[in-house]
Amino acid sequence: YEGQVWNFDFETCVGDFSELDTSNFDVFAGLDVGYKDPTAFCVIAYDWDGEKFYLVDEYMNAERTTEQHALEIQKLITKWDIDFIYIDSAAQQTRFDLAQNYDISTINAKKSLLDGIGHVAGIVDNEKLLIDQICRESLYSIESYQWDPNPNLLREKPKHDRSSHMADAMRYALYSFITSNTSF
Repeated sequence: YEGQVWNFDFETCVGDFSELDTSNFDVFAGLDVGYKDPTAFCVIAYDWDGEKFYLVDEYMNAERTTEQHALEIQKLITKWDIDFIYIDSAAQQTRFDLAQNYDISTINAKKSLLDGIGHVAGIVDNEKLLIDQICRESLYSIESYQWDPNPNLLREKPKHDRSSHMADAMRYALYSFITSNTSF
């Protein structure tokens, strides 16, 4: 686990949330767009009373068209009644296409890498992020997301590998949701 970005407690923070009533929660999602790299989408429900985030569903696939991704995302929007989708702000063409062609509106995510990672670390360290056991890519990402060990880097950053796509989607969602709801 050397270089691991987040210290997630699998014993206490993984469960079966298929029966979780999210009707009084804010439900939002993070979207990291890719083509060769996979497009990753995670659905998170926030319980304001319990101050917990529940990662309840996910979608990840590579080398698909925007239409194919949109169909899967729309299924999750319908299933979970998603309020907000935070998208990688570098994916403006996909953002436009989702809005124009598929009636899926998104919000540009806050992309401050180190601040976002630190914010998610605070949630994870305090056991306020619970992940449904069916979300295999999210569980893989939260365990495998590591710092790049290259000593020549000017600034610390995570390795770019399979785990980074869902980790980015999680970071976009968690960091943007809180910063959007607490700013004036």
